[in-house]
Amino acid sequence: MMERVRAVATRVAKTLVLIVGVSVTQGALAAHSNEPVVEAFAFEHYFQGPVHARGFVKNRSGAIIRRFWAEIEGTWDESTQTLTLDEILHFDDGENLSRVWQIERTGDNRYVGRANDVDGEAMGETSGFDGLLRYALEVNYRGMDIVLSVDDHFHVVSEDVLFNRTQLSKFGFNVGMVSTVFYKGDTIANQLSLR
Repeated sequence: MMERVRAVATRVAKTLVLIVGVSVTQGALAAHSNEPVVEAFAFEHYFQGPVHARGFVKNRSGAIIRRFWAEIEGTWDESTQTLTLDEILHFDDGENLSRVWQIERTGDNRYVGRANDVDGEAMGETSGFDGLLRYALEVNYRGMDIVLSVDDHFHVVSEDVLFNRTQLSKFGFNVGMVSTVFYKGDTIANQLSLR
């Protein structure tokens, strides 16, 4: 009889130790988690104020053919629900490219964008930590003006960092890709310069 009581007591003790151990471990993980809370992506939230970027362009075979850094200043107009982005891109081959975006929020998670080298309108949407802009971009390639289809995907990394993957295509065929990392704020501008 005593042996049965001891066996039951041992099982109960082991179960309590297991439960307490799991609870303590979970509590310790929660207490020591330093992962910041990140807001869902919205163009007008992330791109307000100064933003800097570094990136590269790949050709259709995956080789990096250009590198660049960018200076961006974003201004949000609440009355017109429009984000204005003044961009200057500096390429490693010496070319500088200016672009001014007007991105209007047209509803919940919906946007329409316009820029000087965009043919027609860019259609945008956001979902959770991701965003998308689709548009036709006019570019000069080997002395010829052509129009490329662009799928611009944005992914939140942290409150200050945004990753962008841009797929370029012509007649449905992949012709290249651009990868960009955006950094919010002006404290690291000098570190991002290629000069």
